[in-house]
Amino acid sequence: MAHPDVRLGVRGFGPISEAEVDLRPLTVFVGPSNAGKTYLATLIYALHRAADGFASVPRRGEFITQRLGAMDARVADLAISDARKKLLEVGRPFTCGDLPEPARAGLRDMLASVVTELEAEIERCFDVDRCSELARAEGPDGGFRVALSLGEGGRALWDVRMNVPRQGELQQEGHVHDLVLVPAEATATERQDLVSGSREEPRALFEALIDGAAGKSRERRVRQMPAARSGVVQSHRVIASSLVARSTRGRAKGAAEIATLSGVIADFVQRLILHDEGKPQSEAIRQLADALEHDPIGGEIRVRRGVPGGYPDFVYRPEGTTHDIRLSRASAMVTELAPLVLLLRGGIDVGDTLIIEELEAHLHPAAQTRMADALGRLVRAGVRVVVTTHSDWLLKEVGNLMRQGDLVGDDPESTATDTTRSWLKEPEVGVWLFGREDAASGFSVKEIGFDRTEGVEPDEYEDVAEVLYNRSAELQNRLQERSGRRNLHGD
Repeated sequence: MAHPDVRLGVRGFGPISEAEVDLRPLTVFVGPSNAGKTYLATLIYALHRAADGFASVPRRGEFITQRLGAMDARVADLAISDARKKLLEVGRPFTCGDLPEPARAGLRDMLASVVTELEAEIERCFDVDRCSELARAEGPDGGFRVALSLGEGGRALWDVRMNVPRQGELQQEGHVHDLVLVPAEATATERQDLVSGSREEPRALFEALIDGAAGKSRERRVRQMPAARSGVVQSHRVIASSLVARSTRGRAKGAAEIATLSGVIADFVQRLILHDEGKPQSEAIRQLADALEHDPIGGEIRVRRGVPGGYPDFVYRPEGTTHDIRLSRASAMVTELAPLVLLLRGGIDVGDTLIIEELEAHLHPAAQTRMADALGRLVRAGVRVVVTTHSDWLLKEVGNLMRQGDLVGDDPESTATDTTRSWLKEPEVGVWLFGREDAASGFSVKEIGFDRTEGVEPDEYEDVAEVLYNRSAELQNRLQERSGRRNLHGD
């Protein structure tokens, strides 16, 4: 699946002073702790939800019909008649510029609704009372800014900007470019069918055009696996039952304050509670779940129904046994990867976006390299993936997958469809390093370019390795000197 081009920019957001990031089929955030990697990953989650999926046209066409419905009937009929004539012209595209002005105003309303939804989603996902709480204290104007732009095939589609000051009203602006709603290649029959299908309610024509354009390219869903997933998957039934027990009005009376979860954690818990493996999914994604169970998990992640409380329980059955182990007694590696297997079996499919924080947590280095391979397979299956990581091993294997991708073009046989393929092309990968110049400044973000020799690893990893090597060499020299002195004195 071809994902839309997404570019995200932020200023003064949490620890981040400035960042401008392209979302690729595989996007990797690296850098020190507390640098803003999770902030930016969670913002992507909130943006995806606010825009109802990254699509060529944001949200839905009801904004169009609302605007057209407010028009004078005679003016509306003339405008719609003129638009229909343009739509029926074979060999020319029908674009947003061909829509009546109220319909174009409806598109602008869509962008305004995205910002309104984004404000609410940021507050929900970060568990704050006001967006402005996330602004950097040292920011230049005491607030933060977010800019999102979408494109397709090098062509701009739409963009939206939000400025959140520490005090005062949120400011917004957005622009819809001259999007193609019906391509020039559309036949006379196809064009006539569009017009004929809306004779009884002409305004429905434009709603259908907008929804059709959005639906063709929309990334349907977004899923985020938080860094706290291991503890959550072990205790989701306790969390769920506690929330239900506190949800009634009588129970809530007298409570001074009810603790809340961030939207990311709450959504994650909800998906565990409503887990369903019966949904249709890609064969490649299903096979990846099976492969992860074989290696590195070395056993099956099973779902038990009918347990007390009514919530599903997840257990681990090691290979070669018939005995189930509760995840609370399984290894940290199993509990870290179990949510990913469950998600691959019932919560992610082609065209979705998957965000994973600290994928390498509690994994042996060999397992970390296998997780890089899993990322490549997800990309090949058509899932957009965003990952935060500190793992040198994972990045080394991503570099190998990119080298393998370079070789694919030289080997026609290797481009054949294969659900186990994991190679990556250079344009499909973006590795972004979070760093800062001094202790007073916030973190900025820059891309680490792919080098066939060096791969996509940050220089600081090599610096750490060099420091360790030099210290080891120094200590070895001192030990040899002491041994030599002892031999000299006959000790």
